[in-house]
Amino acid sequence: MKPTKTIIIRNKPTVSPTKVSSGNPTQYPVKTTIAPTKATPPPTTNAPTKESTPTQSPTEFTEKVLYVTIQPLAIDFESDVDLNLFNKNEGWAISEGEGVNGTAAAKTSSDLDDGESASLELLVDYAHGGHFSLSIKSSLTQESDELFQIFINDTLKYQTAITTSEFFLWRQTFPMGKTNVTWKYSNGVGGQGNVWIDNIDMLPYVIDDFETGDFSYLPWSVQAGWVVDSSKPFSGEYSAHFNDTVLPADARTLSFPISTESGGVCSFRIWTDIGMPFDQLLILLDGTAIQGYIEPTGLYVPFGIGIEPGEHEVGFQYRRPGFTPPIDRNETQYGTGQVWLDSIRFIPS
Repeated sequence: MKPTKTIIIRNKPTVSPTKVSSGNPTQYPVKTTIAPTKATPPPTTNAPTKESTPTQSPTEFTEKVLYVTIQPLAIDFESDVDLNLFNKNEGWAISEGEGVNGTAAAKTSSDLDDGESASLELLVDYAHGGHFSLSIKSSLTQESDELFQIFINDTLKYQTAITTSEFFLWRQTFPMGKTNVTWKYSNGVGGQGNVWIDNIDMLPYVIDDFETGDFSYLPWSVQAGWVVDSSKPFSGEYSAHFNDTVLPADARTLSFPISTESGGVCSFRIWTDIGMPFDQLLILLDGTAIQGYIEPTGLYVPFGIGIEPGEHEVGFQYRRPGFTPPIDRNETQYGTGQVWLDSIRFIPS
């Protein structure tokens, strides 16, 4: 058995080992609660420095990449070492008691000269992209040309030059692959304003296209008859495939767990080549059927499930009725008793 990986959505993930059973439809993965994921900062410290000639957009860099391809990233600035997670830290510091709910936050320096700037740059690498949020508060004046900006891969996504009395939540998607996120405060003439940021949460989109050639990417629970092969992929080279002889009243389930604080949508593509009274396919959420297929689809069809916050299990169950059909199977009408599944996606809300 290959080692399993973890699917984690936000802070309190569950881990479920991959199982292969002999067909007992009541067997499900064991869920174990683990501590919230916290990125480990590099051992070196970047002391805040001044930047004499601010640029219109962030500069490129290649160092200190945080490779967090599946796990989310949470930065709450409750420790001074949190600033070491950033590739570039110029003119920012931890400020105790000024964050959301009176906790700590990252704050721009009040010692910047006219025309100088303070920048934080963070580089993450998510295979399928995702979205992130953070809390922002600003004390700026338009008269002094102060400006706070957020860039993603050198593209301006947000800017403000006003004062906000409280923190507000800002959300943005980010693309797949290496992504450079920059928070930049530019001081104007006579400006002495500040910007505070807190609770940076980066959530990856979770996608399994079975391109590993097996069930190792997500913590799948696999019962006999479900395999990954190249017989009929929706995209790429592989898909999940059910093709086995099943006795009457027997069922075979393929499932995976999701633990999410925000909820979201789980979508997938499915091709059924089945037909009642011989067999059917059930889509399960927490063990309850929410959709059934009783005839061949003839092609891949999309399906989506709304997922509420909490711990859940999404399953795909091939099932035979509890009797032997009194007719012979016409494969044109009733299919061959196979199912293909591809392009599993979970997009957090």
